[in-house]
Amino acid sequence: MAERGALKRVLEAGQFVAAPGVYDMFSARIADRLDFKALYMTGYGVSASYNGYPDAGVSTYTDFVRCAGQIAAGTVKPLIADADTGFGGLINVRYTVRGYEAAGVQAIQIEDQEMPKKCGHTKGRRVVPVDDMVKKIEVAVEARRSDDTLIIARTDARTSPVRPRSAKSKRLEPADIEETLIDEEISAASAASGEASPRTPP
Repeated sequence: MAERGALKRVLEAGQFVAAPGVYDMFSARIADRLDFKALYMTGYGVSASYNGYPDAGVSTYTDFVRCAGQIAAGTVKPLIADADTGFGGLINVRYTVRGYEAAGVQAIQIEDQEMPKKCGHTKGRRVVPVDDMVKKIEVAVEARRSDDTLIIARTDARTSPVRPRSAKSKRLEPADIEETLIDEEISAASAASGEASPRTPP
């Protein structure tokens, strides 16, 4: 398992983080041997490989946190993990953050889609009102037992008719998050880590 706070120190140093997607111990062990600073547990990958389901909100918190715990325990790179929408309301978000943190996850990604959610690479995604997402992220930040645990706020507003992505990302920045993931673009919201917006591969 990675040393606690390893990912936060990398970001504070202003280093670019490219994290390969992993979804089971086979993929995680391979990626862990390569020259990456972190690993990323992909929700689509877990849903497809673990349950054989599409990424449509069918897989549960239990499925995800079990997989995250196995990957974190069996690798030495810090783990970033997809937590979908937090698996429910605000109480669920709090429970999710505590569970992922206990499992060894160093950065927890929570998105703003309506339930049932869709894969981030499909069309027709709809997002919750911005005030609801801001509250969700505030609860996630408060739920952390350690400041070393990072919260990543993901917005799918880029492909939603509800609201331009820039409006939502700017509203999320004061919520004390470390990163904002705008669909396929990443922008750092932490003063320590600066700003970057690389596109992820399709």
